[in-house]
Amino acid sequence: MEETERLIFISEKSQEILDELWKNCFEGEENNRHMNAFVPFPVTQQQQLDEFINYEGKFKSWIIKRKKENDAIGFVIHGHFFPGHNNDIGFNIGLKYTKKGYATETLNALLKYLKEKGYTETYGHCYQNNIASIKTMEKCGFINSGKTGKIYNGNYELKFKKTL
Repeated sequence: MEETERLIFISEKSQEILDELWKNCFEGEENNRHMNAFVPFPVTQQQQLDEFINYEGKFKSWIIKRKKENDAIGFVIHGHFFPGHNNDIGFNIGLKYTKKGYATETLNALLKYLKEKGYTETYGHCYQNNIASIKTMEKCGFINSGKTGKIYNGNYELKFKKTL
């Protein structure tokens, strides 16, 4: 993925960057609650995060860093990571970095990358009560296809489609 005005995307993950991601986004009860609020499989220990982010095969991931501040603020993924879906996008921004446009900037960079790689469409899935992700996807041109019929932790899953 190409860098944006404010962000760079790290695909080669050192333990140092993984430690920074954990510290900035997952460490502490409030951060952990935020990062796991809308995922089917919560990440509650750094080892889980490290294994997920470093998993090779069904999806690709990038750690998001701010250029000016040089700090890890979240991650973005594409591929088969959400149960039962492939060609999916996903993004997770740490609590203290939300509401600053980083998710929109990241998603637009990912969409550009996917188009350059030859994809003609991609999908997003999220819980119906994940208002921030819904707004971000819609802002980036995704169309809400409605409920999939799947329920995780009492929340309906929604499906979104983006033609590239």
